[in-house]
Amino acid sequence: SENFTANVYSTHKDHFRLAVPRKSKLQSYRSYRDDEGFVIRHYAGAVCYATRHFIEKNNDSLHSSLQSLVTESKDTFISQLFQQGVNNDTVSEGKLNFISVGTKFRTQLKELTTKLQNTGNHFVRCIKPNTNMSIHNFEGSIVISQLQYAGMISVLKLMEVGYPTRTSYSDLYDMYYRYSRELSHLAPMSFCRALFRAIGLAEIDFKFGLRKVFFRPGKFAEFDEVLKADPESLQAMVEKVRTWLIEARWKKAQWCTLAVVKLRNKIIYRNQAREVMQKSMKMFLCMKRCQPRIKGLKKVKGLQTLMNKLHDIVSGLESQRQMQSSVDEIQT
Repeated sequence: SENFTANVYSTHKDHFRLAVPRKSKLQSYRSYRDDEGFVIRHYAGAVCYATRHFIEKNNDSLHSSLQSLVTESKDTFISQLFQQGVNNDTVSEGKLNFISVGTKFRTQLKELTTKLQNTGNHFVRCIKPNTNMSIHNFEGSIVISQLQYAGMISVLKLMEVGYPTRTSYSDLYDMYYRYSRELSHLAPMSFCRALFRAIGLAEIDFKFGLRKVFFRPGKFAEFDEVLKADPESLQAMVEKVRTWLIEARWKKAQWCTLAVVKLRNKIIYRNQAREVMQKSMKMFLCMKRCQPRIKGLKKVKGLQTLMNKLHDIVSGLESQRQMQSSVDEIQT
């Protein structure tokens, strides 16, 4: 246990959650020596783990007599399973290297994970065939009710309406390019489109995605059977597909030309709009910059108009004064 405690401290000496018992705030933890335990700072609080007899308490190896008894079992699976454990117990340097139950479980779990990663995963819905738990006996009502409660019937109806079967373009290309060498130079997506055209598969039975093609229920198997059953007539279909490819490329070229023309017209229109926007913006900035001057000129013009009116009034008053003086002279 002392070696185990020392290994814990040396391996995780810089970890912020590991501490020695003598530095704990609790009096009960400080009674342990450093080689008798270690403290882990959990989220809820610090806990001291005593390492005395720690390895002995956690030794999960089976007793040799129990292991020998299980290897003599009449069940082939159980006897072979524990026989493998007995064979793996080897002696090296005078010590018995036994395999504990935890080690076996970890090894088997690792093998299972490796096997799952190297294979395709399929989920199986398990149902109870009868109430007596007997083999080769299926009760229809129980099976149907379980399928209904599990939602399998609704899932099957949804799959029938939709496109449950799917596969990638590259997989289809690898599977069927040898049946039509003339189309093998195409890209995987174009190859699949041309191949479906050659087979005569209705467009309602499949849909193209970004990376995969989706089939209606049973259509992929039908497509596979048609392709493999009559490879001779496939050559005539390929000729039709070649014509279709030429037409498709011509239409694509037409659409590309139209797109270029539209792009050119759009560029011209945007250039004209840009010029109009620039003119309007320049006029607005010029008006904003010259607005005080314009207002000053308007005021000056208004004042000039008033001065002219005052000058006319003054001239009128002077003429009236002269007329009055002339009248006075005549009267005298």
